[in-house]
Amino acid sequence: MQTHKMYFTDFEDAVSQFIGLPVILDYNEQGVLSNVILGGDEKELHETNKKNIQVISSSVKAVLINFYDSHKNLKFRPIFKQLLTEELAYSLIDRSYPEIDGAFSYFIENLKRLCIKTYESESTEMGFIIFKDAAVDVHEFLDRRDLKYTPLPSPRDLEYFIEDKQTLKIVDSKSVSFVINFEYKVIGFVQKTKNKQSIIDIMMDRHRFVEERDIKVISHDYYVASQIPDYSSFSESLTKLNDMQKEVVNELKKEYEINNDETDINQLTKQIEKKGLSEEQELQLIKKLIVYVSLLEKEKKILEEQTDIFAKEETATLYLAELLKEKIQDLQNEKELKKVDFVYFKNKQINWSSSYEYIISYMNGRWKLRNYFVLRSILTRFVMSQYSLSNIPYTIEKINYSIPRVLDLYNLVKRLSEKNIGSLICILRRSPQKNNTIFKAMLQDGKVSTEKYRAIVQTENGHPINIRSCDPYLFELIASIDGAIILDYKLNILSFAEMIGSRPNASGGVYRGARTLAALSASYYALGLKISEDGDMQLFENEREIARI
Repeated sequence: MQTHKMYFTDFEDAVSQFIGLPVILDYNEQGVLSNVILGGDEKELHETNKKNIQVISSSVKAVLINFYDSHKNLKFRPIFKQLLTEELAYSLIDRSYPEIDGAFSYFIENLKRLCIKTYESESTEMGFIIFKDAAVDVHEFLDRRDLKYTPLPSPRDLEYFIEDKQTLKIVDSKSVSFVINFEYKVIGFVQKTKNKQSIIDIMMDRHRFVEERDIKVISHDYYVASQIPDYSSFSESLTKLNDMQKEVVNELKKEYEINNDETDINQLTKQIEKKGLSEEQELQLIKKLIVYVSLLEKEKKILEEQTDIFAKEETATLYLAELLKEKIQDLQNEKELKKVDFVYFKNKQINWSSSYEYIISYMNGRWKLRNYFVLRSILTRFVMSQYSLSNIPYTIEKINYSIPRVLDLYNLVKRLSEKNIGSLICILRRSPQKNNTIFKAMLQDGKVSTEKYRAIVQTENGHPINIRSCDPYLFELIASIDGAIILDYKLNILSFAEMIGSRPNASGGVYRGARTLAALSASYYALGLKISEDGDMQLFENEREIARI
């Protein structure tokens, strides 16, 4: 019988292509898979994304082992790679893998059929808001986001609606979308409210507050904490709190023989009470809950006391304390967001958003994980590296200034990728000699070519507009024009539609396409980001490719 090591040799390239990062499969002496290591030499990527990398690594390992157990006695066929990547996608969409029910698989197959359909030669652009947990209040969730919800009298299979061709046009992800329950049935429609954002914009931006706060925490740990000797990040305490919550849930489930994915203690208690407990059993349950709650409150109190101590010690810890308080106060909102997914079609492609960290896409029979956290990490690292972070107050000032702007650019770039808008974006390195000035040697003709349109990206005072004040539709417009958008390290838009001059070291033998070669040449002066018309991204720095998403 083949060992894991022998069997997985044929699948390593498929796993790497799905994830978009180099993958190393580690084995023990018996050839059994022991670890999945995501490669890459970006130090900040690994240091600032430990949780994301661990989640993906664990999912890949579980899928590989399960796939081996199911197919080890079958002779390898190329189609097995496609089956494996499909299971990898399923495992990241539905965390109950491998115990995925038929309703989920059936829903996916319907999405595959729908995404390639057209209405009067136009591709369908449907949207689906999926409530994966019955405990989430659908009305309240949508109402808080200024979305109008119209429930159906009773749940319906998706096929009931797709029999009508009009559905392909009416449900468009912008004005009208389907609302799907945890059984993957249609339970209603959601509509955009007048003078408000589109459904897709609201849903794709739903994590924004959580994301900005989390990135500030990560930046604090990486850029600020490193300046404090023997500093211990609060994240260890928060992890301990989460572990205790899981322990509470697992012990209750085991004792009362409950087999489901419920993680909320209140909901779990209701399920236990439905079992018809005796008076003595109810008393024992109450006693245990009191013990558990007291443990959680004690842990929370420790965190709050720690926060107060931090606030008295250093400016850095005061900053962290505020982030920590926000984190504690917003835990419930974070949990709710994890229970709601958004799926939309664009250019015959399925895009499944279950996290702000990545999107899982499907097109032409191929699943792919778009690791947007890689993009975010590289943008953050590049911008922060332009400053000399020599003291804590200055570092915190630059984190507070830069992170919101990095996230604005990051979200605009994601929109370009999601809408398949081919473009080139260059972020210039900081130069002691040049401030808000484009390197002439970088440009094809040695001069700015769009001077007559410069006012489009300037303020009333003639200064470059910052990414913070740039309208998303304007950014999409200037990105779609041939040439590059050029920003400085503060993310001011200096120009657009600029032709990049070719450098001698730009390797035409390895890379193809004018936009790709332009990004490679520009990377001598800047961080070059190229987005292709299929939504894929490549990042270049110092005349080499550093990431592909």
